[in-house]
Amino acid sequence: MWNGRIRGIHRLGGAVAPEGNQKKKRTILQLLTNYFYDVEALRDYLLQREMYKVHEKNRSFTWLEKQHGPYGAGAFFILKQGGAVKFRDKEWIRPDKYGHF
Repeated sequence: MWNGRIRGIHRLGGAVAPEGNQKKKRTILQLLTNYFYDVEALRDYLLQREMYKVHEKNRSFTWLEKQHGPYGAGAFFILKQGGAVKFRDKEWIRPDKYGHF
């Protein structure tokens, strides 16, 4: 809003331009998807792969807890998230840059 000298932003109250007026960032894959079906298939594949990675990262470790107990399952979870664990009278265990430990 214009208040005479300066443009005030406090009285706008979160007003946002309509969606059609906002410039949307488009990737080259999104642009090519409009013209080529194989690019659309590639985008779908990449999306499925990312969803699989998230699913694998968030999967349940109940089978591991039954097999190795709660401390083993907890240590494995922490290591998979990039943390470090230390058992009594042992050295710290940390994953390497590839996530292996």
